[in-house]
Parts: sequence; structure tokens; C-alpha cells
Amino acid sequence: MKYQENNFADMEAALHSYRESLVRDPNSFECHFHIGRISLEMGKYDDAVEFLVTAKNLNSDSLDTCLLLAKAYFFKRQYQDSHKELEQVLMKDPENCSAHFELGNLFLETEKLVEALQEYQIVLNHPPSFLEWIYLKKGDVFRGLGLLEEGIQQYRKALEHDPFNVIARSHLVESLKVIGEKKEAISQLKTLFMISKEEKWLNEAIRLKQEIKP
Repeated sequence: MKYQENNFADMEAALHSYRESLVRDPNSFECHFHIGRISLEMGKYDDAVEFLVTAKNLNSDSLDTCLLLAKAYFFKRQYQDSHKELEQVLMKDPENCSAHFELGNLFLETEKLVEALQEYQIVLNHPPSFLEWIYLKKGDVFRGLGLLEEGIQQYRKALEHDPFNVIARSHLVESLKVIGEKKEAISQLKTLFMISKEEKWLNEAIRLKQEIKP
């Protein structure tokens, strides 16, 4: 997964904060979970597995932990372990769309195409309100693979279904910046500011504008 330098620094700072909290409370599920989650986003898959496994031991009922652990195993190419985590999620929640989607990705990666299509179809059979998250996740998968143009297409589809999806739009911005489409990134940042009222988006738009030569 590729991230801009400023986001990487933010994640490092968050990791440091959670690790400090962990010293005070070694059995904190939240700290282990978030360290695992951020490590996964940063591509530190060994760390992700270590902390997510501990988080799961501390709270075996957390489906989100199993889902993230499945992703971490996936990126480590430990496909059997990834499959096991997803099956545990589906045993507790048979209609969990995220688990079906990730299972589809797993089958696709291992060239089990028929099974992959079956899992994707299960997701697509859910109400259209869920579609933006399918496209968002697909965009993240493409971005993680370095296929930014394909990822951008998926983020645009997500926004067609939900123009107010801040996550999809912010991921679109990150991808646009990487491929050098700064003008459109600025436009999307302004929209993010109007939607969320968070000044960080406006500040980022101003910073990008200053980078563009007259």
C-alpha cells in the first residue's frame, strides 16, 4: 500500500501514542486493535498480525478484528489463515458483506474464479445502499496493488452512489495526488471541506495550489 509522506507521519504518531497507552494498560483491546489496524495500513503485516492476534485473544467477539486479521494474512500470502478468519466471521454473521467481499478477493487471488464470482454476487445482492462500500473497498484493493487508475474509477463509482462519502472522496484525492492530477485533487478537497467542515481539507487544498506552478 502506498501513502503520502504526511499521512505516513500521522500514522507513525498515532502508533507511538497507542504504544505509550499500551505501556500503561498492557491488556487494552483498543490499543492492540488500533496498532494492528494502523500497521496493516502501513504495510507492516508482521506487526499487524501480532497485535491483531492479541486483540482477538482479548476480545474474541470482535468481527472487525477477524476481518483485519484476514487482510493481514492475505497480504502475507498466508491464504489458509486468511480463509479461516473469514469463515469465523461468517459463522457468526452469515450475511457479513465485508467478509464475503474479502473472501471473493481471496478466491480470486488463488485463481478459484467460480467461487470468487459467487462471493461477489452475494455482496451485489444486498441493497444498493451498500454498493458505495463495495466500490470503495475495490478501489482500496487496486490502490494497494499500485493500480491507481483502476482504483480511481472505483472511487468515482462509490461517489456516484454516495456523494457524501468522505472516505471514498479522501482516498480519491490521495490517488489523484500520486498520479499528478493536482487540480482535480484541489477541487475534490474543496468538496470535502464543504461536506465535512474540517479545515484540514481546505489547508491541504491551499498547500497543493501553492505547489502548482503558474
